[in-house]
Amino acid sequence: HKYIFEAKVEKGDDLIEWLVNKSSKMKLEMDFNTARGLIEIVGEDKSLLEMQLEKIYNYSINNPRLTFDVMKKIVSPTKQYSIFDLQDSLATKNKGKALEIAFNLIDAGIEIVFIINMLAKYFTTISQIMELLRSNVYDNEGASMLKVSWFYYVNCKKAQYFMTDERLLKVSGALFNADIAVKSTNMDSKTILSILISELLD
Repeated sequence: HKYIFEAKVEKGDDLIEWLVNKSSKMKLEMDFNTARGLIEIVGEDKSLLEMQLEKIYNYSINNPRLTFDVMKKIVSPTKQYSIFDLQDSLATKNKGKALEIAFNLIDAGIEIVFIINMLAKYFTTISQIMELLRSNVYDNEGASMLKVSWFYYVNCKKAQYFMTDERLLKVSGALFNADIAVKSTNMDSKTILSILISELLD
């Protein structure tokens, strides 16, 4: 699946290690998998990650054991939705919900480039999972091969609708068009996302 539009998201084990060490100094119990999950939500910017750790610390004074779901609620960029909710709504083909979430993210100040990159990463992971499923690879093993958290891997696996070569080729074209529209037109972000979501689900 070389044709999938590449997500420009670097994955570094060094950063995960740094995050695990940093959180243990703050007396937060964060394992490798949860740390990877946090980076998937927040991105690779250390100062942003430190800011989120502070937020998590304040929430977890009474409960130092961190689960991914708790963390997702704490660090989501908007009170209502995160990029993961957008992915879930696409996986269930809920176009109305996908549009509502996408607009909510834009209103909350999330850059459209970030949204497109995260969707590109999501669909790239789905295409890689398709290959791994053909080889009967276990989830834990697959997640570590793709350098994503187990939570993210299992979530991508739910997107059965997109697991055909034909659909992924269409997805690739839709993401490419959205990227071009951002870079070379004056179209506003919500219009670009509306077109993208329609192309992904129609």
